[in-house]
Amino acid sequence: MPVLIASMLSTARGPVALVAWVGALGSIAYQAVLFLFATPFNAFFFLYVALASLAIWSLVALVPQIQVGQLASRFGPRTPNRALAAYLLINAALFLMLWLRATVPSVLSSEAPAFLAGTGMTTGPVQILDLGFTLPLMALTAVLLWQRKAWGFLLTGSLLVMLAIETLSIAVDQWLGHAADPASPAASAEIVPVMLVLTAIGLVALSVYLRAASGHRADESGA
Repeated sequence: MPVLIASMLSTARGPVALVAWVGALGSIAYQAVLFLFATPFNAFFFLYVALASLAIWSLVALVPQIQVGQLASRFGPRTPNRALAAYLLINAALFLMLWLRATVPSVLSSEAPAFLAGTGMTTGPVQILDLGFTLPLMALTAVLLWQRKAWGFLLTGSLLVMLAIETLSIAVDQWLGHAADPASPAASAEIVPVMLVLTAIGLVALSVYLRAASGHRADESGA
């Protein structure tokens, strides 16, 4: 939410703020879907519905308003687009292997996957979202960015923002969950430092992206 508010207040400074806005909305939509399908029905049900609806429809309204070509023009020839594309592909590949390792054995047998233990869920909404939407989008974005397509720059920035928010959120969620119930199989303190490291790496990638956008503009102004 802080990223969403900050990006909304910064839109007058240029299209890069809109990139962060899209990424923040994507993260909120992702989390809202998990609230709806990965938590027991509770008094906040309609709040979760409203959160998901507002985030998704805000994306539908916002994205067409972004001048993608203008955004892409901010990235000069020295932009490390292939390095950023490789970063996205590596992330997609790692999470793909993680979820395939967690799901394929159960698909081939009659046993429920281990990640459902203690959750009360009958399926994995995280795996559904990642395998069906997030990871394919990351792979497509990496290809577009590698080819320096305009949409690649928009999607890359948005995904970098979303990934940083998500990995930090997972770290906080796992830490709080483990603190509340150390015996819970759904929360692990061991994953917290891993997610914090991923967050730090993601922030470095995001800073490279932002520096490339502002650096080319500065070069043009100096010229």
